[in-house]
Amino acid sequence: KYIIHGDNDDATSAYAIEINCSHNGTDVFFTRFGEVSNNFDAVLTPEVNGANIDLVANCTSANTSNVHSFNIVRIETRNG
Repeated sequence: KYIIHGDNDDATSAYAIEINCSHNGTDVFFTRFGEVSNNFDAVLTPEVNGANIDLVANCTSANTSNVHSFNIVRIETRNG
């Protein structure tokens, strides 16, 4: 489970989302909910990277004068 907050330098912005995900080593399965956004164009997508999941951010308006920043809380459960 990821709880994510984001903002950017270009304008007053707000962004928050919760993503629950799991994977089988090849495919990732996820659901997004509680997404709120104001003037923030990020799309976050989980991807499998070996035994881990990477959150990939695609921010079309991000550049050197409009940096997108994220604060992420990860809640992990493990077997055993």
